[in-house]
Parts: sequence; C-alpha cells; structure tokens
Amino acid sequence: MSRIVACLAVGIALLFASPARAQDATCIKGSIPAGEWSEFDQRLKETGWDYKGGLQLQSAIGGVQLFVLDSEGRSVCEETANNTTSCRFRVDLTSVDMFNIKVDNTANRDGTAYKICAF
Repeated sequence: MSRIVACLAVGIALLFASPARAQDATCIKGSIPAGEWSEFDQRLKETGWDYKGGLQLQSAIGGVQLFVLDSEGRSVCEETANNTTSCRFRVDLTSVDMFNIKVDNTANRDGTAYKICAF
C-alpha cells in the first residue's frame, strides 16, 4: 500500500469516527438518499516520494459516481469512478493538500449504501 493511500485511509477513518458511519482499516461505509450527493474534505500530508493512490467505490446500485477534486475543483481521477472503474490519481502533495471527495447519487431514484476503499 502506498504511503499516500495509508494517510488517506487513516484520515478517512478519523474524519468519520461517528456512530452514523462504520469504517475498517482502509474503507469508509455510508449511505446516500436517492437524488442526493455526499461530500467531505480531506487533508493529506506528504509522507514520502510515492504520489500514486486511488479510491474504489462500491454500491448496491449502478449509476453512483465518485469524484475526487483538488482545491481548485479539478478532478484528480484518471477517469470518473463508479462500480466498474476506480479513481486512480497521481498528486504532487507539495502543491495540493486538500481534496473534496464526493459520492454522487443524483442520477438514481433509489438510495443506496456505499463503501469507499483506499488502495
């Protein structure tokens, strides 16, 4: 596991340490209503030379998307992530330290549980 992903996983776990959400070592679980999105900001610190990382979205229904945006609102993902693709990114953390992570369920008429895992 790369160092950036480890920081992300620890940051996600610390950020969501509440009774409404469950987490394990590298994943966060949540739920999202139909037609809504959920987002949170995550601050990362550089811990080494490895700037490669990624997030994988899992949801019970299709059409849910995962976005990871830098502080300027630009996507850092190589492609839009959903149940079949992941968000892989390479980030120079000397210039970017805050990310907005967004789970988008606006295209669906059903709510869903989701899980985001760092790799």
